[in-house]
Amino acid sequence: MHTFGVYGPQKCSLVSWRAGDRQKVHRLAKRGTKSDHFVSGVGSRDLPYMPDFRARPPGPRRYARVLSRPNLYFDSDCGFCRWSLGWVLRWDRRKRLRPLEIASAEGDRELGDLGEDRFESWHLVRDGTRYSGGAAFAPLLEELPCGQPFARVARLLEFATVPAYRWVAKHRSGLSRLVPKRSKARADALVASRRGST
Repeated sequence: MHTFGVYGPQKCSLVSWRAGDRQKVHRLAKRGTKSDHFVSGVGSRDLPYMPDFRARPPGPRRYARVLSRPNLYFDSDCGFCRWSLGWVLRWDRRKRLRPLEIASAEGDRELGDLGEDRFESWHLVRDGTRYSGGAAFAPLLEELPCGQPFARVARLLEFATVPAYRWVAKHRSGLSRLVPKRSKARADALVASRRGST
């Protein structure tokens, strides 16, 4: 009889095992007991190596990262901004981001030092660090599913993304007129649903 073990097909005399042998195997597997290649002393020389699949608990840094959710601030009076945010939230399937209006209580607390300039761009606040405008692309992509490769590219191209974002922000009123009203309405509904779940 052949079974597929960790190292490929291996012979395993399962039929000849005694009930006590099987119980011992289960106990050894729960404790994670193993040798270099085989678990020994269980009544069969051909028993394949059984690794310890017990999940290791995440460290404190991972716990803190899971519990903390970045705040993504947007200008609620900008139709193009809301439409763009809708696409970001569709990508954010794990609901890591907290969409918040710039003119909110949280915005006053975390962006108040910027004065009226805070309405000139979006802002991402993660772990106490604030990123604004084009500089927010890389950390934002890091929070999105499969966004790590794009985040690395964004960091390399920050010399281009920062002025590009600045140009878009300057012309957002004209760009907003190009977005269909139906698309804006769908984005507004998604943003409202996500804000209600925060």
